[in-house]
Amino acid sequence: MIVDALESFVVFGTAAALVGFAALWTARRAGTRPRWTVALCTAAVALPPVAAAWLVVASLLPLSWMTEPEVRIAHGDWTHSSHLVGNLTTGVETFALAVLALVALSALLSAWSTTRAHRRLAWILARLEIGDAAAAAAGAAVVRDVARRHGLDVAVIQSDHPLSFVWGFRRSKLIISTGLLTALTPAELTGVLAHEAAHHARRDNLVKLILTVCSHATLAAPLARRVLRWRNEQVELLCDEAAAATSSPLDIAEALVKLRRRAQAATLAMPGASGFLPDDDHGVERRVRQLVALADRSTDRTASVAAPKAAVAALMTSLFALSLFAVAAWAPFAVHVAAESILQALR
Repeated sequence: MIVDALESFVVFGTAAALVGFAALWTARRAGTRPRWTVALCTAAVALPPVAAAWLVVASLLPLSWMTEPEVRIAHGDWTHSSHLVGNLTTGVETFALAVLALVALSALLSAWSTTRAHRRLAWILARLEIGDAAAAAAGAAVVRDVARRHGLDVAVIQSDHPLSFVWGFRRSKLIISTGLLTALTPAELTGVLAHEAAHHARRDNLVKLILTVCSHATLAAPLARRVLRWRNEQVELLCDEAAAATSSPLDIAEALVKLRRRAQAATLAMPGASGFLPDDDHGVERRVRQLVALADRSTDRTASVAAPKAAVAALMTSLFALSLFAVAAWAPFAVHVAAESILQALR
């Protein structure tokens, strides 16, 4: 039963991920707005494993309490020994188990590498943090003002490299370098910090962690990682829009260009972090174009992003549980029969 459930979860999740990728690719070709692209990317990565889990649980859970006569009556045909995808993998069980092991190994390696890198970065930041030097650094007053307004903890590190990112999953911390403070004017620095505050308000680090876990739950992990890259690009545009609501878009664009010129060729991987500076020139160009367009607008600019609410996650969890309860109470075998009918038609 457990192997059948895992096989079905991987197959259904992979199929849903492929459909989601195709839909997202079509939407991108149509030129959707950043807000909608971010929502579609999130759905394309998160919904496949969630939908697959719901389908498997709804299909196989009734077997745990229904007697064999009840199953025969509800199912109509009790001649096969496996359920759902297990009926299609008869004769290739070894290959199916190898695929399941590959998916599990990939997820474990990803979790291990992310955790290791996160701890290593935490160790480094703890030793680079400066206490009293932050108060005397250029632009410290701007940093303190933005941090106070957005409820951000700040750490200033001694480095000529212009660094600026929000790090951490549970409680975000703004990490900036003295090189950043000396490179930017107060207006440019305000725009950069407003961009980072938007990442903090959106809880982007936590969302990226959850989506990374979801991306390794199917065989379409390479496509899911590509979707995550698309999503990250659009999130940066949304945070620029949010920053432009309180800062000059041209100052933010100038900060982007200036910091990109001063950035070192090699960039550090920062797990659990959302930074201001993109890794490539194409990302800078795309963001500068949008900021110039925002500056050209005659209407008042307002923030175009909102922080994801915990109530949304609670609502989705409640819908997941309540829908399973409703199916189990009123039609416990309906999902099982429907799923197997579709699979039999595909044989």
